[in-house]
Amino acid sequence: MFGLGLPEIVLILVAMMVMFSGGDKVSDVARSLGRATGEFKRGKEEAENEVFRNERQEQVSEIARSIGSFKGEFKKTKKEIESEIKEIKELEIF
Repeated sequence: MFGLGLPEIVLILVAMMVMFSGGDKVSDVARSLGRATGEFKRGKEEAENEVFRNERQEQVSEIARSIGSFKGEFKKTKKEIESEIKEIKELEIF
């Protein structure tokens, strides 16, 4: 906008505010701006934490599925081994 960046625009707005309000409103605006910035930061941190929690929950769910799959395969293999052992014992003539 007319080759002006954000810092220049803010400086112009502050200068206009001082000229038209006599400077007594500048502290109120600065305080409000500080509070808004703090609230924005808190909201951003909460959103980042929520995303992190969701990612962790997805990872835990994936690990639980993997463990469940491994457990099923392990039981299947155990039954096969027990069956083989039983067959070998039946074949032995001792």
